[in-house]
Amino acid sequence: MAVVGCSTDPVDLNRAFAEAQGFTFPLICDESGDVCKLFGAVGAVAIGAQKAKRITAVIRKDKSYEVINPFDARSGPRDLLSRL
Repeated sequence: MAVVGCSTDPVDLNRAFAEAQGFTFPLICDESGDVCKLFGAVGAVAIGAQKAKRITAVIRKDKSYEVINPFDARSGPRDLLSRL
């Protein structure tokens, strides 16, 4: 299993955010929003730029996936691990 984040922010903002949060996993910089659209994670448009919604997508080895939306940051990780 791997954890990957995805954001519509540019590389410099994602790098600073990941460092500030102490992330040990990579963040995809999806400035076009194409990846976010695939998973239904496109939120509101703010000042001409699409913003990603916070969701969790579990992608299986067979390429099937499940989107968990909304994802509760407090209980979500524990709930997710119980599903796997």
